[in-house]
Amino acid sequence: MGLFDSFKQASAESPGRVMLIQLETARERMAAMTDAIQEQILADFFQKREKILTRLSNMTTEGILKTGKDLQIAGNKLIRTIPVEGYPLLLVGMWLESGYRPGRPAAEVHHFLDNVAMQMGGSLSV
Repeated sequence: MGLFDSFKQASAESPGRVMLIQLETARERMAAMTDAIQEQILADFFQKREKILTRLSNMTTEGILKTGKDLQIAGNKLIRTIPVEGYPLLLVGMWLESGYRPGRPAAEVHHFLDNVAMQMGGSLSV
């Protein structure tokens, strides 16, 4: 593997590292919330994830990545004012994008959020 190959791999995995940091931050902040708020956030994440799963087969990889990123941006904006609505968007956006990004950090994000959904009775993601 040449120098440029290493750079290309690190560059491709960068979004996964960013999402992993965002997920860790979200988990820390959500842990400070009441159980009822946490349950509401996770239930909304679960519903949004299930809805996206029904549409995934009709989406291109480029569309999936764009949608995931757009959801994260919208979630981050809402978290500042209405956290209970912002966190589900952030989480589902990270789940969606991380499933289509290379590297271990993205896989960790996707696996963690898939496990959360599975514990809630969700469908297995593709």
